[in-house]
Amino acid sequence: MLFMLFSLFIRKKFKNSFTRINNSSYDYQRKINENYIAHPIIKHQYELGDAPLSISNKENYNKSGKWKLLVGPSIKGSWNSNNFIKTKALLTDENTLYVGLLADGDDATVWKFSHDKWDKIGGEGVRKSWNKANYVTVLEKYQNSIYAGVDNQIWQYRNGEWENITPSDILPKGVTVYSMEPHQGKLYVGLTGGKPSILIYNGKTWSLEKLNTKLTGATGIYELLSHTDGNLYAGTIMRLGFSAFVLKKEQGRWSVAGGNGVNNSWINTGNAAALSLTSYKEYLIVTFNRRPMAEGAFSPIWAFNGKSWNPVGARNIPPSWSKFENFNASINFNEKLIISAGGQPAGLSSLWEWRGDKWLQIAGNGINKSWGKNNQPLSNGLSNSEYIYRMVKSGNNALYLGFGDGLGMAQIWRYTTP
Repeated sequence: MLFMLFSLFIRKKFKNSFTRINNSSYDYQRKINENYIAHPIIKHQYELGDAPLSISNKENYNKSGKWKLLVGPSIKGSWNSNNFIKTKALLTDENTLYVGLLADGDDATVWKFSHDKWDKIGGEGVRKSWNKANYVTVLEKYQNSIYAGVDNQIWQYRNGEWENITPSDILPKGVTVYSMEPHQGKLYVGLTGGKPSILIYNGKTWSLEKLNTKLTGATGIYELLSHTDGNLYAGTIMRLGFSAFVLKKEQGRWSVAGGNGVNNSWINTGNAAALSLTSYKEYLIVTFNRRPMAEGAFSPIWAFNGKSWNPVGARNIPPSWSKFENFNASINFNEKLIISAGGQPAGLSSLWEWRGDKWLQIAGNGINKSWGKNNQPLSNGLSNSEYIYRMVKSGNNALYLGFGDGLGMAQIWRYTTP
C-alpha cells in the first residue's frame, strides 16, 4: 500500500514537469513515468539541447570497405586470444600496428603487426623486456621511441630493445600507469589507483604533478588528450557513486572543465570514468558509461566548445543504447565521429557514426559484414562481456579496433577503405 501511494505521488509530481518532445523513437511522457531515476538527467540534457555538431562528409559510412579479424590461427604469428582478456593498448606508427595485452596471468606482452604478420616484441624477457607482468595498459610514441605502461612501470622501446625507465623515487605507491599523451614537447603519463597525479617526462628527467583541484571521489587519471585548442585535457576515474571530471591544463594551470554541472556539464552520479577523449572539429568529445541503464532521452556522449558542454544526440537516442554499459572509445576517422559501445551479455559490441542529427550503427551484429552476425558473441562463450576498448587509425585507409573484457576477447579487427 505504501509503495502504491508513493508511486501515485511520484507520477503526479512529474506528470507536468516535462514538455512532450516530437520524436518518433520515444513517447517521452511514458518513458519519463517509467524511469524516475533518469528524470533529472533527461530534464538537464533537454534544457541544454544537443551540441550543434555538423558533419563535413555527408556520405554515409562506406559499405564497400572491408572488416577483417587479425587474430587467430590463420594469421601468421598471432597470439591465442583465448589466453588473454583485453587489447586496450593500441598504437600505430605509419603502417605498423603495436598492441599490448591484458593477460589472464603474468604473461602480458607487446606485439607488432606489419606486412600481414605478427611478431612478439615485448614481455617474457623478449628484447630485454619485463619477464612477468599482468597488463600492458597503454602504448605511445614520443621522440622517436615507443613507451609502454606495464602495470606500475614505464618501459621505453628504442633501437629494438626495451629499457625500464620508471621514476621509482617519485612514483606514488600502489598506482597503475594507465594513460599517456605527448603535449608541447613533453610526455604526460596518467596514473590510477591513488590521488589524481601525472608524471611528466621531458626526454631526460621526470617530475610528478599532483592535481590540487577539488576532485572528490577521484582515484586517478584514466585518459589524456592534447586537444586541437592547444590545451591538455585529462579524464578522471572515480570511486563508486561519484561522477567523472574532465580537467584542462591551460597556461600551466589545471582547472575543472566539466563534471558535476560545471560549464553546463553532466550531472549523472555513476559516470565511473571519462572513458575516451577525442578532437572533432573544434569540439572536445568525451564518452562515458551509461548511468542509469534505463531507456530515455539522455546521452553518454558530450561535446565541449571551450566554454560550455552539450550532450550529443540526446534528442534522438537509439532504443538499443539502454542495453549498453560503456562507450569506451571514440575517434575522428575520415572526418567522421565514431564511437564504440558494449556491455553484458556478450554480443553487444558495436560501432556508431554521428550523422548530424542521430547515431547510426555501422558495425557489430554482422552489419556491413562485420563481427557478431546473428548476435553471435566474439568469444564463443568464454566471456560474458564484450567491449571495444580502443580505436586507432593508420592515415585515412585503416581503422583498428581492440576488444575486451574477458577470455577470448583479446581480438583486433581492422576496417580498410576501398
